[in-house]
Amino acid sequence: MTGGSYFNGYPVRGGLLALLICLLGVVTAAAPGCRPDEAARRKAAEERKKKELEKPKPDFELGRIAVLPHDDLVVGSAVKPGHWFQGQLEMRANNFDFRGELEVVAVDRQGRPLPLEQSPFTVRSTRPVTLPKAQRKAFELTFFAPQVGLDEDSNVWLQAGLLARGGGRRVQPADQIPVTRLQPYQYYLVVLAERSDRYAYLKKLDVVAPPRDDAIADPMTADVDYVVLLPKSGPRLPLPDDALAWTAIACVVWDEFDPDLLRPAQQQALRDWLYWGGQLVISGPRSLDLLQGSFLSLLLPARAGATVPHDADRLRELNAHWALSAADGSGRRPLQVRSTRPPEGVELELQPGAAFVPHTGQLVAERRVGRGRVVVTALALDDPQLVNWNGYASFFNGALLRRPRRQFAPGLTQQPHAAWADHAGAGRDARINCGLRYFSRDAAGAVGDVDGFRADARHGVAGWTDFSGPADAARQSLNRAAGISVPDARFVLRMLGVYLLVLVPANWALFRLLGRVELAWAAVPVVALAGAVLVIRFAQLDIGFASSRTELAIVELQPACARAHVTRYTGLYTSLSTRYRLTWDDNAVLALPFSAASEQRLRLQAAQTVTLQRTTQTELQDLRVVSNSTGMIHSEQMRELGAGIHWKQGARETFRLGNRTGLDLEGVAVVRRTADDRVQAAWIGQLPEGSDLAVSFTNAEATAEMFRGWDRSPSTGSHAAEGEVALRPLLEMASNPRQLRPGDARLVGWTATELPGLETRPRPAQTACRTLVLAHLAYRPLPAPRPDVNSRLDVPAAPPEENAESEPIERQPPGEPAPGLPPGPGTQPTAQGPR
Repeated sequence: MTGGSYFNGYPVRGGLLALLICLLGVVTAAAPGCRPDEAARRKAAEERKKKELEKPKPDFELGRIAVLPHDDLVVGSAVKPGHWFQGQLEMRANNFDFRGELEVVAVDRQGRPLPLEQSPFTVRSTRPVTLPKAQRKAFELTFFAPQVGLDEDSNVWLQAGLLARGGGRRVQPADQIPVTRLQPYQYYLVVLAERSDRYAYLKKLDVVAPPRDDAIADPMTADVDYVVLLPKSGPRLPLPDDALAWTAIACVVWDEFDPDLLRPAQQQALRDWLYWGGQLVISGPRSLDLLQGSFLSLLLPARAGATVPHDADRLRELNAHWALSAADGSGRRPLQVRSTRPPEGVELELQPGAAFVPHTGQLVAERRVGRGRVVVTALALDDPQLVNWNGYASFFNGALLRRPRRQFAPGLTQQPHAAWADHAGAGRDARINCGLRYFSRDAAGAVGDVDGFRADARHGVAGWTDFSGPADAARQSLNRAAGISVPDARFVLRMLGVYLLVLVPANWALFRLLGRVELAWAAVPVVALAGAVLVIRFAQLDIGFASSRTELAIVELQPACARAHVTRYTGLYTSLSTRYRLTWDDNAVLALPFSAASEQRLRLQAAQTVTLQRTTQTELQDLRVVSNSTGMIHSEQMRELGAGIHWKQGARETFRLGNRTGLDLEGVAVVRRTADDRVQAAWIGQLPEGSDLAVSFTNAEATAEMFRGWDRSPSTGSHAAEGEVALRPLLEMASNPRQLRPGDARLVGWTATELPGLETRPRPAQTACRTLVLAHLAYRPLPAPRPDVNSRLDVPAAPPEENAESEPIERQPPGEPAPGLPPGPGTQPTAQGPR
C-alpha cells in the first residue's frame, strides 16, 4: 500500500492522525502551570498585591543636624549664642531626583525665628542642594545662633527643611530639634587622634572640669570650662570649613592623625584660627614625622630627633617645677616612671622662631603663630605613667594651655573649690579659657580693660557683635556720613538769585537780540517750569536724594600672615523704599543687618526676615530699606591681602617695614611698648604699595606728631565734617597704648581705596568708602609658666556618698538636650579678668 499512514503498524488515514495530534495538544495546553503567559500574569498580580500592602516611602528623609565640631559619642549638638556655626545634615530623596534649597533657622521653643540683638530682623540660611534618587548625601550649611536670655527657658532650637528651587514652597516639613547652649566661658577642646578614645581621660581632668562651689551637679548640664570632643577619623571630618565658624573652639589636641583627612578648606580654616589666637597641642612622638611636608609643616616648633626612653634623669627638671607638694608635708610627689619600662619619646630639634617652654627640661617646645600658638611634646600625652601623675593637671594647665596657676581650697560644701591664684575675682572668664581675639569683635572702647579686650557677658570672646568699641564707633560714623541734611539758607538764596537772573534780565536780553521782545512774556511760564525742575533736582542732590553707599571697613593682619580679617560696616541710603541684594565674591562671607542701636529707630522699623544664601558666592537677600532712611549691614570674611605687611627687627633696635598688601596706605603710624614698658611711636604718613623703609622710634611724645598728622585729613581729623566718613575714633582705639603689652608692636593706617568683592543691587549712585588698616607686627614673649599652688587631691573632701562623681552619659531621652554638654545657667564672666 502506498501513499498511506500507519499507527502501531496498522494503516490509518492521514486525517485520523492529525486528529489525534490535535487532541494531544489540547490536553497538554490544559495542564495546570504550563502556559507561560498565565504564569507571568499570576506573578505580576502577586507583585501588585505585595506593593499595595507595602507602606509607601516618603519623598524625603532628613537626618538630624549635627553642629560642627561634633563626635559620635554625644547624641545631640551644642551652640554658643552669638557665634556662627556650621551644621551637617544627611538627606535622601526616595522617589525622584530633586533640586531645591536647604534652609536652617534658629528658633525658640514655639518655632518662632529668634530676632537679632536689638534689631527687628530675623535671618534664615539657605544653600542649593541636588539629590539624585535613592542616594544619601551630606550637606554643610553655615548659620548664626542669635543671642538669647540668660534664664533656663531661653534656649536655641534649630529648624531645618527643604524648599523648592528659588526659595519657594516648603516640600519637606521642618524638623525642629533642641540644641544645648554653651555658656560664655565654655569652649570646645577637640582631639584629633588616630585612637581618640585614649583621650577620654580629658573629660575628667580638673583643667576641663574644675571643681566649684556652685557647680551644677546634673551630668546633663555639667559645669565645665571645655567640652571635649573625640571625633573619629573618616571621609567627612566633622570640623567647620571656615575659620569664623571656629570661634567656639579654644584648643585642638593632635596625636598621630593623618593631616590629609582634613579638606583643603578645613586646613585653611585651622591655619587662620591659629593666627588669631587658637592653640594646637601636638603629641610629638607619633605625630611629628607624619606632619612633615603637611599644611602645618612650616608652623611646627620642632622636628623629631632620635627616639629615646625618658627616664628619671630626663624628667628631673619637669619634676622640679611641676611636681606638687603633698599636703601632709611629705614633700613633692614626682613623676615616677618604671625603670624597666620608662615612657618612650623623642628628642625635639627646635625650628627657627621656636623655643622650649621654660621648666620642661626641653620636653615641650612652642612657637608663636600670629596671636596663637603651636606646642609639641616629646612625651606621648596619653602615656598612662604621665596621665596618672599627681602634677599632670598642673602641667597641662600651665605648660600646655598657658593658663594662670590655680589654687584649690575647701569650698562651702567641703568640696574642693578651684580659683585663680593671681586673679582674684576673675571667676569664669572667657579670656582665660580662649585666646581668640578679633579687633572688631573684642576691642573695648577708648576706656576699657588694661589689655584693651572685653569678655561679653553672653558670648564670651571672639563672638559676633554689633556693640564692641569698633562697632559703636563705626555706627556713629555711618550715621553722620549717611545722614540727611536740609538745604541751608545760602543754598536757597543762590537758587533764588539764579532763577531771578534767568527769568528777568537773561530772558529779556535773549529776545532783545532776536528782535522779538514781546515774546519774553510768553517765555516766562517755560522759564519758571524749567527753574522749578532744576531747583528740585539740585535740592535732591543736596539732601542725598540719590541712593548712596557709605562703608567703613576694618582690615586686621597678623605677623607674617598674608590673610586678613576684613570687617565691613555698610550703610545704604535711599529716598524711596528699596529692596537690596548684596553679593560678595566669596562663599565664606558672614553677613547680617547691622543693629541701629536706637530704641526710636527700632520702633520705626518693621519686622522682616533676610536670607543669607551661599553658592559659589554669598548673598544677603531681601534687605528692605524704607524711604529716606539708611539700612546698615555688618559683614566679615577672611581673605588674601597680597603678601601682607613685612616687619623685620635687626640689631641695635633697627626696624624695616614693607607694604605688600596691594593697598596704598595713608596716615600710617607704628606704635609699640618696649620690654622696659616704655611707649614709643613712629610717624610714617604715606606708605604706598611695594614700599620698604627703615623705621625709627621716639618716645611717647611722638604720639603728638601722630595726632597732628591725622588732623591734616578730613577723614581722620578730630572733628570730621558732616557727611565725611570719620576714622579718628577707630584710629585712636587701634593705637591706644593700653592695648599694648611689653614687646607688642602694631601698625595703624587707613586708605580711601574701596575694597573689592562686594556688589550691591540696585547699584547706588554714590559711594564713599574708608578702611582702617591694623597690622599686628609683633607680640610680647610669653611669660614663664607657673605650676598650680596645690592639687585638688590635697583638699579634704566630703564623704564619698556626698562627693560621688557622675559618669558621662552617652545616651539621652528623645527630645532632650545633648548629654555631657553644659547648657545650664552659671555665673557669668566678670568684667575684670587676667591682665
